[in-house]
Amino acid sequence: MLKNLFVLLSVILKNLKIVLRSPSSLLLLVIGPLILILLVGFALGGDKVHDINIGVVSKSSDTQNIAAITSTLASEDVNIVVYQKLENCIFNLKLDNVQVCALFSDDFKTSRKDTAAGKITFYYDNTRYNLASYLIEYIKSKIEITSEQITLEATTNILNNIEDAVGFMKEARATIDNFIEDIIKMRDDLAEAKVSLEKIKKEMDPVYEEALVLQQAYNENQQDINSTVTQLHDKKEILITSINVLNHQIEIVKKNLNSTFLSPKIKAIIETTPIISGLINTDNMTETFEQLEVLQKQMNELKVLMEDYDALVQKTNNELGGKINATVTMLEEMKIFIDTSIQKTDENIVILNNALIELNQIKEKLDENIAKFAGIDESQAKSLIKPINSKFEGLKNLSKLNLVFPVILVFIIMFISILLSNINVLNEINSQSYFRNFLVPVREYIFVIGMYITNMIVIMFQVGILLLMANLKFNIEIRNVFLPLVLIIILITSIFTLLGMAIAYFIRNKQTSILVSTFTAMALFLFSDIIFPTEVMPEYLTKELAILIGFLILMIIFVAIAAKINKDRS
Repeated sequence: MLKNLFVLLSVILKNLKIVLRSPSSLLLLVIGPLILILLVGFALGGDKVHDINIGVVSKSSDTQNIAAITSTLASEDVNIVVYQKLENCIFNLKLDNVQVCALFSDDFKTSRKDTAAGKITFYYDNTRYNLASYLIEYIKSKIEITSEQITLEATTNILNNIEDAVGFMKEARATIDNFIEDIIKMRDDLAEAKVSLEKIKKEMDPVYEEALVLQQAYNENQQDINSTVTQLHDKKEILITSINVLNHQIEIVKKNLNSTFLSPKIKAIIETTPIISGLINTDNMTETFEQLEVLQKQMNELKVLMEDYDALVQKTNNELGGKINATVTMLEEMKIFIDTSIQKTDENIVILNNALIELNQIKEKLDENIAKFAGIDESQAKSLIKPINSKFEGLKNLSKLNLVFPVILVFIIMFISILLSNINVLNEINSQSYFRNFLVPVREYIFVIGMYITNMIVIMFQVGILLLMANLKFNIEIRNVFLPLVLIIILITSIFTLLGMAIAYFIRNKQTSILVSTFTAMALFLFSDIIFPTEVMPEYLTKELAILIGFLILMIIFVAIAAKINKDRS
């Protein structure tokens, strides 16, 4: 065992002498990694791009808003170039005179007061992936800021209008409350009026019924009444005639009395003749005369009364039917009016009740809208525009160089390990002294392990220079993770070193073996997580990827088999 270790050490020293025999190789071992890490560090040291030209094409008349938007895109490192035609801008984009062409739509105009609206189409060279990604993010951020400002102004105006609408709704609600109170009062007044009308109707209906009965009775007895009135008139005429005859007779009696018993001469004869005076009392005659005059006067008064009574009866008879009919008609009209008024009152009460229901519903909706919008003011415009604020942060706050350096380190290890191990093995197996390896009493795996360790020493030396420069020049912290970093580097270097050695043992022709190694490294680079992440690969392919440890074991077995086959060929 100890002998094998000494032999292995001798093989490693021999291989190192061969590798370091040329001064150029020794120089490349030291200066190559330094130059490489410096170039990578300076290339990735910048955090932003520069000398960017953005072409602007617009036929819209709204130059003010377009100028405001393009001014947000411009900066110290970004220039704005105006073109009249899109074809000219695209031509310069292909020539790399501009990096982006921005086409404003023809309808780009002010849709609202002080609010721009329209479409902007950006053309870029998507073959330059990294630059295109940066430009897209840069333009998106600028356009989003401008769009948010425009939206913020519009939203602020909308919120002001909503606030005014809330104030109007509150005033409308107060007006509706007053209106509801007025309607309730009107409804109560109508209800009281209805009660009064029903009371009047209740009192008037019997009167109306009695009037109808009276009218009917009068109409039924009108002929008898007219006949009675006619009879009264006729009897009045007869009575007046009788009174006139009686008056005439009284006049005759009075005249006879005046000419006989009441004559002074005759009166004197009677008084002087005892026999006659005993039979005839002149005083009685005078009293009789006076009584006749009183009777005549009473007859004349009776005549006048009879005339008045007859006229009154005639007038009463003529007016009574009309007054009864007029009274019945008036009562009927009043009844119809009261019934109509009661019906209208009921309808108006129903209308007012429906109006109260609708007004209360409107009031409830106003209360809901007031409660919904009362808390909104212009200070909430930002939260309405972006109700969910998203922020993306990486696991660590690292610079771009710190993020890219692990990937670059793995790629450098991969290319150096595959190519260097392949070239070293090819130089050994194609050298004139290679046949001596088979003459010495040493097992073949000692030479394979010795070549593996030699390649690992050289590659680890170069990687050490890379890490040292990264830490000293670019402040990439490696001390805190030194031990796990070394283990990972040894594992990765071993995988690619064994792969390069296996290719050299299988393909002994230098040109072909180096080409296969180069294409293998390129394939591994293209299918790496940077170019093609496993998440975007087909699912069946990602499931077939080998675990690193298992792959390392397979590579060791593969190299051993290749060395055995190579020895058998020799």
